[in-house]
Amino acid sequence: MTALPYSSKIHITSAPHIRSRVSIIEMGDNYQQRIETGLNPEWEEWSITWPALTDTELRAAMVILAAARSVLPLTWVSPLDGLTKKYIVVPDSKTIVSIGALWRLSLNLRQVFEP
Repeated sequence: MTALPYSSKIHITSAPHIRSRVSIIEMGDNYQQRIETGLNPEWEEWSITWPALTDTELRAAMVILAAARSVLPLTWVSPLDGLTKKYIVVPDSKTIVSIGALWRLSLNLRQVFEP
């Protein structure tokens, strides 16, 4: 399992979203029944940014991300609870911006549950 590259350089204001899978059945008398569906009904999604990568760091990060594509999970320690979890890169979410001699790399991650 490959780790997310340069995790110490990820900007601390990266934003988490906690997603839940809940089915709601509504009856005619305003009664509702709610159930969580699936084995893992709650997962994390993150928008993360590396604000200042050198040319070498950007190329190394892109090699790792290209190998994983949006199929193979990468490991990362979730700032929410300090646990190492598996994430995939959300397709078409990578953005690369040149900032002088440095690069800003942004992408979205979605937690996955695989053995």
